[in-house]
Amino acid sequence: MTTVKLIINGKTVLSTETASMLFFLRGDGWEDMGTYTVDSPEVELPPGGGTQGSPGPQGPAGPQGVTGLPGPAGEKGATGSAGPDGATGAQGPQGPAGSGIGGSGTGLQGPTGPAGAQGQAGPQGIQGAPGATGPAGPKGDKGDQGIQGIPGTGGGGTVINITGGTLPKPTTTAQLQALANAAASTRTVITLAPGTVIDIDQTIVFRQTEHGGEVWGIDGSWAQINWVGAGGQDMFRFEGVTGVANRGFVLMNFQLYGGGYDRPPAGACLRIRAQGGTAMDIYKPTLQNIYTSYAEYGFVFEGAVFEFSHINLHAENMRKDGMLAQSLGGAIMSNVFGIAPNMSRNGGSGINTGYSHNIIMGSFIQNSQYGIYAPQGLRVGAFNNGENTGQSLFKLDGPGYGTVIYANEMSTGDIPVNNFGLPSSGLSKFILDAPANVPAPSNTEVKDNHVATYNGASGTRVRK
Repeated sequence: MTTVKLIINGKTVLSTETASMLFFLRGDGWEDMGTYTVDSPEVELPPGGGTQGSPGPQGPAGPQGVTGLPGPAGEKGATGSAGPDGATGAQGPQGPAGSGIGGSGTGLQGPTGPAGAQGQAGPQGIQGAPGATGPAGPKGDKGDQGIQGIPGTGGGGTVINITGGTLPKPTTTAQLQALANAAASTRTVITLAPGTVIDIDQTIVFRQTEHGGEVWGIDGSWAQINWVGAGGQDMFRFEGVTGVANRGFVLMNFQLYGGGYDRPPAGACLRIRAQGGTAMDIYKPTLQNIYTSYAEYGFVFEGAVFEFSHINLHAENMRKDGMLAQSLGGAIMSNVFGIAPNMSRNGGSGINTGYSHNIIMGSFIQNSQYGIYAPQGLRVGAFNNGENTGQSLFKLDGPGYGTVIYANEMSTGDIPVNNFGLPSSGLSKFILDAPANVPAPSNTEVKDNHVATYNGASGTRVRK
């Protein structure tokens, strides 16, 4: 056998004992070297003359050929440009190693795919159901109802709205008159709101067009009523109506100022008048807690007024009497009950009254005439007090049907002032001043009274 060496480019790449050898390579840039017969121990093959082509696309790996002799290291091929970005997806598998002399190259890694698109937002949560309806708020106060006037002769009455919360608080003459009308028509006692103050310039008239026996009127809650009208006109007046049962009238808790301190005074702060006899009798009225001042009279009761109570009435600084109570012709006043009257500092007497008047626990101070003047006699005068009041606490001009003067107290002395410049009746001396023709003791009883004296006055109790 002959030893054969294969020399390529001056480098032995194969030494073998082979007579002949077939050399070939396949691939771009290489020639078919042909078949060489080895006649010489050393044969040097020429290098391939082909130029290196550009690398082709990487194909699938071929079957492994016969291992040839290693050739010289070829130059490194130029790096191919990166292909365009592949579609977003999973990374491609690594390509197989290239074959050929010079070693196989590693396939380029595919570029990183772009981030996946952001997932869609989840569906919006279902809106919660509306909350349950809260409980209803408390019911508001009922608004003030307009007070309807009584129908007049020309048609329907008017409606006057009066504010003041749950109680009416009139501020004008018209509003107060509307309340008087409403009390009469509804036959109820209307109560005014505390703090009511009104200047009136017209008389407030109380009249009933029908009646079923109910009590009716106004509780003033100590309302202050001031007279600003013409002098000589009454402030309040209750009139009897012919053919109507004029009964159950109530007036209480008022302050009535007659305006006479610095201007012409009102006629009467309150007048009750039933001048038409039994056709317009006024039955069972009640007056209570009424303070009057600076008019001609505090109270005037005239005509057929009977079964009548007055309690804690005050009248002072009147031009005339604090109270005048009298019959009018055939209209007879009778059976009047007066408890705790205070009638003082008036230009006339404290009370000037007809017969059938019972007056107890009163006070009569510094009136210019008498404490109580009763021309027709007096039913009862008891537990009263008089100080410096005219010439006597009681003055009677007739016997009436029997008079009792009991347990009264007075002092004697000069009146220190003349009220409104009017003449007084002189020195205060007597519990009772009565004419000699008043029989005693059958018709007049004077008992357990007391007189205190000062300024040299005598202690005379009764003058006849």
